[in-house]
Amino acid sequence: MQKICISCCKLTPYFFFYHKCKLPDGSWLQFEPRLKLESNTDEAPIDDGGGLVQALTGGHTRCANAPRTFLNEKNCLLATSVSTCGSSGTQKIDIELNEENILKLHTITGQYIYAILGLPVVDFQNTSLPSPCTPGLRSRWEILNSTDCPDPTVLEDETNSTLVNLLIKSNDINPFIRDISFPSNRYTCGTNDTEALAHVDIVIGETCFRRVHPEHLSVYDFTYWTLDNTHPGNMVAMMDNEPNPIKKWMDLYGSIFIMFPAFNNHHDGHDHDVPNHPIERWTTHSVHFSKLGRFGDMIKFIDLPNECRTDEVKGYFDSSESGGGMGTVVCGSPNEVANDPTFGYQFDVATGQDTEWNLGYQRGKQKSNLFYDVS
Repeated sequence: MQKICISCCKLTPYFFFYHKCKLPDGSWLQFEPRLKLESNTDEAPIDDGGGLVQALTGGHTRCANAPRTFLNEKNCLLATSVSTCGSSGTQKIDIELNEENILKLHTITGQYIYAILGLPVVDFQNTSLPSPCTPGLRSRWEILNSTDCPDPTVLEDETNSTLVNLLIKSNDINPFIRDISFPSNRYTCGTNDTEALAHVDIVIGETCFRRVHPEHLSVYDFTYWTLDNTHPGNMVAMMDNEPNPIKKWMDLYGSIFIMFPAFNNHHDGHDHDVPNHPIERWTTHSVHFSKLGRFGDMIKFIDLPNECRTDEVKGYFDSSESGGGMGTVVCGSPNEVANDPTFGYQFDVATGQDTEWNLGYQRGKQKSNLFYDVS
C-alpha cells in the first residue's frame, strides 16, 4: 500500500475541504468531506434509535427513534442498550453527585471519581486567578455561613454592588457553590478593584460567598491519573512501597474528595510529604479527566463518561417502571429511503461546526419541501 504524505501537498486554509494535490507518482489526492447518513427505515430501524450519536454530539444530532404507529409497528425492536433513546429523546435518568452516589459509581465501574479540593486562587508562585470583574469570566463562590467570614473583603461600593447583584440574581441552585459570569456590558466594578481580586469574601445577610478556584468541588473521573505512566508520583510511590497517591483517597480514606497539594499546610486530616504543586500542573493535566459536573449537581445518566455509562449503572439509578433492563421500543421512520446521490442536491446541509454546504433550497422550507415530495 502506498504511503501518502500530506505534507507533500500545498496546504491552504481550505485544504481539508476543497484542496487536491498531485502525488509523486502522478496520481491526484483530493479530500472530499461527506456527512455520514444512517438509514432508519421502518424495516430496519437504528438499533438504539440514534441515542449514542445524540449523546456524543451533545444533542446536536437528534434522536432518530420514530413514534410507534400502525405504519411501522410490525418491525419495531426492543432495545436494551444504555444509550437507547425513546421517540421523545434519550431516557432521563437523574443522578445526584453526592457522596453516596459517587461511591456507588466507583464500586460499580472501578473508576476513581473524586470532587477536587485544594485548588488555589493564588498558588505558592503567586500565580493568581483573574479578577471576577473580568468581562466574560466565570467565577465560582463557595457558600458559607456569615460567621465563617468575620472579616469580609472591603470593596468599592460599585464593585460590591455589582458582585452582590450577580450573586443574588444567579439561577445556580447548587447548595455548596455558586457560579456567576461577569457580563460584557451593563455591569462595572470600581477602578481600584479591577485588578486580580483573588481572596474575596462577600457577606449577604446570613450567607458568605467566598471566591474559590473555578473548578473547586468539580467532580472528575481521575482514573487516567492512577496509571503508572501518567502521574509522576505513581511510579515513585510504587518503588517506595507506598500507596498510589491518586487511588489512596478512595481506597485508604474512603473519601470522594481528592486534595490538590498546592500548599503543604492544608488541614484535611491526613499527613502529606509531597512538594507544593503549581496550578499550571492542574491546568496541564486536567484535560485528561472526564468531568461529570459539580458536587451537589443533578446530572443525566446519558451525560456520564463512557466508562460510567454502563448497564449496571443504569440499572442501579433507573427507578422508572421501564428501567431495570426492560428495554425501549425502537421504531423506524415510515417512508424513509436511503440517500441516492444520483438524484442530485435536494436539501441544504449544515453541520453547525464551521462547515456548510449551500445547495440551493432555503433551509426554512425543507420541512414543507419534504412533505410535498412524499405526498
